[in-house]
Amino acid sequence: MNKKAVLLLLMSVMISFSCSNDKLSQPKTKNNAEYELYIKDALEVMGMPRPADSYNYPCLPGMEEWKVFQSSKEMTDACQVPVDILKAQSTQAVIQDLWEYPFFNSWGNESSSCYSFQDHILNIVKGLNAYTELNSRKDAAQCLLDRYKVMPVNLSLSSYRNAYELLFSQPQFIEQLSKEEKIALIKEALGKDVEMEEKAKVGDWSYFPNAAHSCTCFLISRIMQNANYEPFMQLCKENELVARFVEFGFEQSCPSDKEADKNVFEQIIQNGKIFINNK
Repeated sequence: MNKKAVLLLLMSVMISFSCSNDKLSQPKTKNNAEYELYIKDALEVMGMPRPADSYNYPCLPGMEEWKVFQSSKEMTDACQVPVDILKAQSTQAVIQDLWEYPFFNSWGNESSSCYSFQDHILNIVKGLNAYTELNSRKDAAQCLLDRYKVMPVNLSLSSYRNAYELLFSQPQFIEQLSKEEKIALIKEALGKDVEMEEKAKVGDWSYFPNAAHSCTCFLISRIMQNANYEPFMQLCKENELVARFVEFGFEQSCPSDKEADKNVFEQIIQNGKIFINNK
């Protein structure tokens, strides 16, 4: 065998070995039945079937592969959905990628001593390929609305809906909605808010102020702002607390006056009710 043939043979073996090693070093993706055990809470509060083209994250909390991570960056890097997969997914599956993202419904882990809802949701999603892809979808808002309508009210797992309302409150999504869809979204949000309050009365669960109620108010306020609803815009001009809430959301770690917060929420809810009845 001449030298050239030997060299080619050696290169072929090295490439084959390298590829084999690559595959062995990557976590194996669980099949759907195994995988869904790790996301059972997320599935419980969806109110709809998991999209058929959903992505199974190779690593999630509870999996053996997750235990080797030493930093939050390693964890988030492992949960980046490959762009080529995202491009082939339905919009509902892209939303599902965010819904199942391990940190999507996390709360209170900000490094800042004073953070807002707006900061919170962007800190979670802004670096994710799935969020970038969702921003590019022309039917993003319609799919978000369809999903929101069937989402059940669940006290024990309300953090999922909280995060979802903050995600939906981003201007690029609300901008896609027609006036009729904005009215439908506020109706749905008001209905869920009432149901949450009724369920909270039965159990030992503080309602004013709390994340669930304030996240719903944030979404409703952002919709009215986007619709340029005159009575609400005038309220924002006259009431600095309301205007600040629409811009930033509830600033959870800042000194807060509960009565003042309650008043802000009540005014938003009242305006939302008037908005949907003045078609």
